Amino acid sequence: MRAAFAAGRADCLRMAFAGKLDIYAIPALCELQRLGLCRLARYLPPWASDPRSVLTWLTYSTFAASIDLSAVTGAVSRLLDRAPVVLGEPAVPSLSE
Repeated sequence: MRAAFAAGRADCLRMAFAGKLDIYAIPALCELQRLGLCRLARYLPPWASDPRSVLTWLTYSTFAASIDLSAVTGAVSRLLDRAPVVLGEPAVPSLSE
């Protein structure tokens, strides 16, 4: 999907939901749709129904993946090492459970 936006081809996104297919089938599906032999996908997942939403998510995920969180993780770890243990049942189960 990221590559489709990069190529300026958001029009092809619905073809990715035309059924079980290989990504390399999308050009053939686009041609079949142009010829009237293939309809656009009838059902899309809610997150994919608006190309602007997909582009927004891809932009955010690309940005978030580029952030190096090691400094933040280290700082929070050192901060929490000095914090007293909260007694009672934890609100979120620990990873060791």
